[in-house]
Amino acid sequence: MIYTADQLCRKYWVAEAKCDVEAILKIWDKNGEFHGPDFDLYGEDDLRAFFTKNFEQYPGLDISINRVFGDSNLACIEWEAKQTDKNGKAYRLRGSYHANANGKNITYVNVWFDRYDWKE
Repeated sequence: MIYTADQLCRKYWVAEAKCDVEAILKIWDKNGEFHGPDFDLYGEDDLRAFFTKNFEQYPGLDISINRVFGDSNLACIEWEAKQTDKNGKAYRLRGSYHANANGKNITYVNVWFDRYDWKE
C-alpha cells in the first residue's frame, strides 16, 4: 500500500502515543532523518535510542492535528500536544512538522515546537 506523507505522520503519532518504539521504526525509513530544536537523529539506531529514552521520561502523549499542507511526498503539519512525564506532570507543546515520505516510510522530518510549560 502507498501512503502519503500526511498519512504516515498520523500513523507515527498513533504509535508514539502508545509508546511503541517498534511500530515507530516500521513507519520510519531505516536511514531516516529527524531534526528538532535540540536534536539531530540519523538512522534507525538514533531513532530507537531517542524514542526509548523519551518514553521512559514521558510515557503519555495526546496530540491533535490542526492543519495539513502538502502533497503525497511532502507534508507540513501544524499540531498541538500534551506530553505527560513519568510523575504525571503535563506539558503543553505546539509546533509544526515538515515531513518527507517515499510512499512507504517517513524519510525526513524537521520539527519546530514551543515548550510553554518547560519555562522555569
